[in-house]
Amino acid sequence: MNFFFSRIRPTLPIIAGMILLSGCANTALVIETYYGRLDTRLVRDFKKYADFDDEQTTWIEDSVSGFMVWHRSIQLPIYSDYILRMRDRVVLNQDVVEQDITWMMNRFLDIVDLGFERFPFLKSVDLMQGLSDDQVSQVSRQTDKEYKKYRKKFEARRRNYRDKRVERVSSILKRVGLDLTDGQRQIIADGLSERHGDYEENLEVWYSWAKRLIVTLEDRDLPGFYDEATRQIAQYPRLMQIYRPEDWQHNYEVDRNTLLRLFRDLDSMQREGFAEELTSLSELLGEMAGREPAAG
Repeated sequence: MNFFFSRIRPTLPIIAGMILLSGCANTALVIETYYGRLDTRLVRDFKKYADFDDEQTTWIEDSVSGFMVWHRSIQLPIYSDYILRMRDRVVLNQDVVEQDITWMMNRFLDIVDLGFERFPFLKSVDLMQGLSDDQVSQVSRQTDKEYKKYRKKFEARRRNYRDKRVERVSSILKRVGLDLTDGQRQIIADGLSERHGDYEENLEVWYSWAKRLIVTLEDRDLPGFYDEATRQIAQYPRLMQIYRPEDWQHNYEVDRNTLLRLFRDLDSMQREGFAEELTSLSELLGEMAGREPAAG
């Protein structure tokens, strides 16, 4: 989702998913190209929501730049280590158990949360407090516009939505040397069919949250704004967990069971091929973390 609030939520999971599930011959080029342009994309996604003045624009650019320096030097090595641990504990473990999958999922969420703690949007209350009335109106209008856009896109692809997701997951996994059998594809399909909400519910929860935050922004001159805005923004990484806790817990358990079934069903050749690609990815991230980012 290419917009101010909801764009921010997928960004780190997209990085993580790309890191974990990219494995074609030009993996290094794909990852480094995407990663090298991420700062520009994040700045663009901030700026498209309002006509920021020079001081505000400088804050956005400096905050994103600082975040990317931190992410490259600190979080990429964490991902690299996580991939190796997942390889050994889950992928190569023929006796994988529920506790191993729970560790894999929880550790992944912890890493994503660590990134969110540093993410510029979650530190932008001062920027928000300085917005003009016209800028707040711009943010509100763009939020409505983007919600309608992505709602329309979902409605257009509602039919066979889960089948398409199975195809997409299978295609991605095939690029990391994990060519799923028909039975394994069915495991994924069964898991997706058991989940509650997914894209549609996530979109609705995000939109309700964003509109509440905009109402708070409209009262940014009142006492207590800073604390209330900080509280609302802090909810952002876990909106479903906060506002739909039963659905979130249900989906967590469904995902855990699906992953357990899938990893238990892998044969030795699938495990070895997947493990080899994960090793290469871990090495690549380690190399990227130790490099200076490319200029421009």
